[in-house]
Amino acid sequence: AAETLTIRRMNSGKINGFGDKHKQAVVMFMHSLQFLDLMNDTTAGFLQADANDPMSMVDGFEGRMLGMALVTVDSITKVTDIDGKNAYRALIAKENAYGIMYKQELEMDSDKDILAREIIVTGNEWYAVKAFHKEISNLDKKMVSVTTTTSV
Repeated sequence: AAETLTIRRMNSGKINGFGDKHKQAVVMFMHSLQFLDLMNDTTAGFLQADANDPMSMVDGFEGRMLGMALVTVDSITKVTDIDGKNAYRALIAKENAYGIMYKQELEMDSDKDILAREIIVTGNEWYAVKAFHKEISNLDKKMVSVTTTTSV
């Protein structure tokens, strides 16, 4: 869209992207300039920011709107300018958008340090994080992007 991020565009991207599964959207990542435009939208409604929210410890967590956690991340790359304005993609992720795959089971090792009179215990585990992005299938989309410009 050649316009700024508003609550209407956010809701439209969520429903157009996920259809009847739109209530499973859990988080939206956006550039801070998009967040500024969203907060300047007089129709945006109430942003619920609660210190007891499980997402409150995530860097960039701003609060919840439309049932989704809003997280500002300025490392989101700028897409091609639209009508001479800066344009960014905001990403909406559904439940289980990412998965952790373990390469091995947790390995524990211990050693007794007789001089320090202590037992040292260590553990390690190898894993990878896999993204289930929007091209998995048309029936099971995990992530949607909403492209908007910024008003700056």
